[in-house]
Amino acid sequence: MRKNAAFLAVATVVTLALATPAAATASEGEFTYWHYGDNGELQSVTLEDPPSGDCFDLPELTDAADDYAFRSFNQTDSAATVFKGDGCQGDSFVLDVGARGSDGLLFRSVIFD
Repeated sequence: MRKNAAFLAVATVVTLALATPAAATASEGEFTYWHYGDNGELQSVTLEDPPSGDCFDLPELTDAADDYAFRSFNQTDSAATVFKGDGCQGDSFVLDVGARGSDGLLFRSVIFD
């Protein structure tokens, strides 16, 4: 009888573990940055709950070599690494949770831990 109860308990735990879907990984919160739009107007963009572990190229930026985002504010629950190049390439800087980047911290892509 005890063997049956123990087996049933283990089988239940295994079944629940297999049936529970894996949680999608995302950084919770907002990551805000600024850039100059096509008309030269200063624009703010906010990423809400960005995915963790995936490189994110900033779609608002043109292919122009001098078009960068700046003045970032990491209000997510993960560190954000910003990169000067597309595809998370080139010089990088880590913005810890709650950190702000200056106007001089230029970037074109970001990845969240």
